Amino acid sequence: MLGVYGAAALWLMYMTWPYLWDAPIARLMEGIAFTGNVSAHTLYRGSDISTADLPWHYFPTLATIELTEPVVALFVVGMAVAVWRWAKARVDRATLGVVALWFAVPLVALIGLGMGIYNNIRQLHFVLVPVFLVAGIGLAVMMAGLRRVWLQYSLLALLLIPSLIGMVRLHPYEYVYFNAYTGGVLGAKRQYAMDYWCTSYREAMEFVNPLATPGDVIMAFGTDAVARPFAREGLQIVRNAGGRRPTGVDILLTCANWLWGTWGDTGLVRVHTVSREGVELAEVFMLAEGGEPAVPIP
Repeated sequence: MLGVYGAAALWLMYMTWPYLWDAPIARLMEGIAFTGNVSAHTLYRGSDISTADLPWHYFPTLATIELTEPVVALFVVGMAVAVWRWAKARVDRATLGVVALWFAVPLVALIGLGMGIYNNIRQLHFVLVPVFLVAGIGLAVMMAGLRRVWLQYSLLALLLIPSLIGMVRLHPYEYVYFNAYTGGVLGAKRQYAMDYWCTSYREAMEFVNPLATPGDVIMAFGTDAVARPFAREGLQIVRNAGGRRPTGVDILLTCANWLWGTWGDTGLVRVHTVSREGVELAEVFMLAEGGEPAVPIP
């Protein structure tokens, strides 16, 4: 069955990854090599660290604080139960072994071989599948201890509450969620990466559009791919990858690593902030009176 599963996985990977179609084996190896040599920086525990210097506790820490509190607790319970059942031979060891390998192999590659990941654990989301499987063992044990159906449904409802609250309060930026173990998103502020895709630029542009005049130059730090589709006609959107001073622009957008800067010497002042739960996700700066005149940027 593992052979059938592996063959199905390879077929699905090939069918859904057009990059492989011209040279499947060569490009797969190229992709693996690229992943193994990624060089980037990420915010972790308040420090900007290189992917080459990730500590062993990078994934365990972020998984603990990015998943909801019930999942973390159920995983701990499920792990204890799984180990006990393995020792007592009360579980299908082959099945449990596959789940353990699914979890362990990527982490060994990350911790032992120095595979580079950044922006939290987004490149390791597939490792969360065995995490949920083990958490399911813990949930099954708890459900078995509740004889009444209404108690079982009540337990399930309680387990879902943190997810539902997080989605409602952070929408549409659910992916910046951090749980109470680190003090929520406010506790994670300036400690971990949050809106690293700068999705908040769409909301920032909703503020900018009524105020901007045709021909205004708007500079977006990090990426212009989110701001550009939502800019009204007549505005010039340019990107700043982080190496240019924001001079000669009418409006400046900042997010992610470029937040909390001051641009007073350029005549730009902050006029708006996109935030959730007291955490800034994007900032809008506009040219104040007397600032440097804006000029078109090629």
